[in-house]
Amino acid sequence: GVGVVRSKNADWHRGQSWAKHSKYLSQSALVDQEVGRDHKLVKKEGSVWGWLPAEESGFTPEGETQDVALWRVKVGERDQKVEEDVFASNFVDLELRELKDGIRLYNEQMEERERDAGIKEGDEWNPDGDSDGMRRR
Repeated sequence: GVGVVRSKNADWHRGQSWAKHSKYLSQSALVDQEVGRDHKLVKKEGSVWGWLPAEESGFTPEGETQDVALWRVKVGERDQKVEEDVFASNFVDLELRELKDGIRLYNEQMEERERDAGIKEGDEWNPDGDSDGMRRR
């Protein structure tokens, strides 16, 4: 990830009536998140929670001269009692290129899981069906 916007006052666009739309909102992605004291990067599944257009992000990547848009991917549940820095650690802020890579990786992972489970397009969810809950055609 590119870092984290830690401002409590950042107005993340999340589908509000005033917000700019992004087709990536609510999409799933597989992203790198730092965990533990050694800041080890671990792949985690998340969902695009919000975004900041370039003119509002205030983030200029190293070696660039202009601000870029950022998408915030939520990778964990928020405990209402935690400090803001812990809250921010449940998110990964990504540039568009990184977000697209994460969405692609997530889709590839899901396709692999479906292949491994023998699930095909057209199968329906059936809680009384096979042991995995799928009714096969």
